[in-house]
Amino acid sequence: MNDNLGVVCIFTSTRTSNIPDVYDEWSEKLAALVTLMPGYLSHSSWRDPSGKGVTIAYFTDEHSMSNWGSHPVHREAQHLGQVEFYDDYTVEIATITSRRQWSRP
Repeated sequence: MNDNLGVVCIFTSTRTSNIPDVYDEWSEKLAALVTLMPGYLSHSSWRDPSGKGVTIAYFTDEHSMSNWGSHPVHREAQHLGQVEFYDDYTVEIATITSRRQWSRP
């Protein structure tokens, strides 16, 4: 039995006030590009007014997620994140072993 239901990347960050228009452009570019990656399932992002945010991205497997992490455009964005966009960030990767879902009838 395969208990692996995919993998999830949880990216938490605190934005700087640097170049917000450029950040927004990169954010939109990456959100579109990741959907084209083999193994991509979905993602969601939120940011509060203080600049703290989270992006949760789901992939079928670690190899697919790793390919996204090493994509040249994503690597360029990572560099910009370190020099311009973020005061700090954390990347957590986990294997999903259980999933429960409920919807109001």
